Amino acid sequence: MLDLTLNTPFIPGTNLNGDLACADWRFLLPRLSYKHILFIGKPHEGDLQVMHGMSPLKTVITTREHKEKKLAKLNSGTLAGTTFLPMPSPGDNFSIYEESVDLMVLADLNLYKKHLSQKATQNKIAKALRTDAAIFIDVSGLSQRFTARRLFKRYARHGFGLRAAYWLTPFRGDLRTAAPIGRGKISGYLFSNVLYGQSVKKRIISFLGKIAAPLRIIDLLAPRRAYLLSGKNPSSYTNEMPDFLKSMAPSSGDRGDSDGLALSARGKYNANKVIYFLFAQSKSRPDSVLKITRSPEFNFRLENEYNILSELREKKYVPQASYPRAQFLAYENNLAVIGLDAVKGVPFRVKTTADADCPYTRKTINWIIQLGMSSQKSTTDSAECYRALRSLYENFSKIYSLTPFERDFLLDQLDTVRNYPGKIPTVLQHGDPGTWNILVSDSDEIIVLDWEAGELRGVPLWDLLYFFRTFSSWIGRSMGVRNPLSSFENLLLRKTALHDLFDQTIKTYCRSVNLDSRLVPPLFHTCWMHRALKEATRLHPENVSAGHYVNLLKQCIASPLAAAYLQSFDVVSERKLVK
Repeated sequence: MLDLTLNTPFIPGTNLNGDLACADWRFLLPRLSYKHILFIGKPHEGDLQVMHGMSPLKTVITTREHKEKKLAKLNSGTLAGTTFLPMPSPGDNFSIYEESVDLMVLADLNLYKKHLSQKATQNKIAKALRTDAAIFIDVSGLSQRFTARRLFKRYARHGFGLRAAYWLTPFRGDLRTAAPIGRGKISGYLFSNVLYGQSVKKRIISFLGKIAAPLRIIDLLAPRRAYLLSGKNPSSYTNEMPDFLKSMAPSSGDRGDSDGLALSARGKYNANKVIYFLFAQSKSRPDSVLKITRSPEFNFRLENEYNILSELREKKYVPQASYPRAQFLAYENNLAVIGLDAVKGVPFRVKTTADADCPYTRKTINWIIQLGMSSQKSTTDSAECYRALRSLYENFSKIYSLTPFERDFLLDQLDTVRNYPGKIPTVLQHGDPGTWNILVSDSDEIIVLDWEAGELRGVPLWDLLYFFRTFSSWIGRSMGVRNPLSSFENLLLRKTALHDLFDQTIKTYCRSVNLDSRLVPPLFHTCWMHRALKEATRLHPENVSAGHYVNLLKQCIASPLAAAYLQSFDVVSERKLVK
């Protein structure tokens, strides 16, 4: 039971933005491992740390001042394998072996233009490149664009041609989105489905972008671009996708025929994946979606998603159109890559009426009930369930501060599970069915995404509780309430239409999966305990007390409304036993 969860370490701060959620431009490169990377200009220090896993040898040509500042850090191992060289003068010897570099990154095009534009110096740099090397250039502004084009012509004499070109967001800083130049339909898709945000500003940008994309105005207006040159000397610009993607999943077709590729590297957490959208010839929607980890330590999440989706496909617990089909699981430079069929739909948050009568809410509820009912297995002893939940509690109590009353309360909840005389069902659990992971298809059916946190032998009721928590928060936002804790109590625990739906759905779920309603209170509280454990990885160790889920749990423990509501399930069970 809870095999994935119990094998996951929950350590505060381990999933914060750091040395992993940066340098995502690397995912536009032909491959993710190189023998020797040459940087022209000062790269971000985080980029160098990420490159440490891509190449054993890095050389940085930079100003003498920057070189001296970095030498002190080399001894600490922070920048191990990195050599800093000062900008060479035209008559200086170039201390890089010929044909030793297989990737050159122009980290500072202005510096290149100022110090290395001499023909003799450029020839020395070109001789250091292998014939199959790649050159990556990140430019910002019209002036740098012209500089880059002059550079294209010079390197064309050495056998390098333009392989791919993208416009990027944001306009400075770490890359978050990349779309191919000259592919208006792909740009339009990104503005409609990827760059769409909650804020008014983002929605205005999305609206204007959708207008500009088909006219290819965005290609002219976007101030930031990335260019990739290849030593294979392509005869014309083809927006060729990375070589390692083309080599994956041969059974799913020749990916070299794709008309274009777009990339999304959103998310500030280390565990967030980079997503590729692959478009077939002239289509306005992707045929495939590929996800890749930023670090091998998160490979297990994509491996788990592949296993869960394969199980769904084989057992047919829910309609096949209600989740993406897994095409393949592969690896590149120790990073897991999962290929999925692209699904077409509108975000649930866009379609919902944000009330208890929302038809898409009802369909989501019915889907969660069907998943639980179809996959439930009443073979788990209460002792096994208790051990799993007790293990979570032990981790939880080490991270979060509890009052004696809160500690005793949670232990009493666990004792209810331990003392339960019968079997406790397990279900295939999605693990993260928030409103953001739900789409509405053209046929008005729901599609559930992101199965990385799924459990083959999961805890019943948790998916349902989590969905209602996120839905109540979304309703609260639509009403102008920014405090999700207030929305939870006022919409789910007080007498409201949503509370009535919540209550009715829990009882229906219990009947459908053969879950004794006496277990609702302990599963209710341990659900938020489990979410608090997961959230801890995204919190600074000194600030865990500010976490949303630990405060939701504390609120539910202290709330007379929660106590009164959950006590009603004991009464229901007693009536069932009398009958």
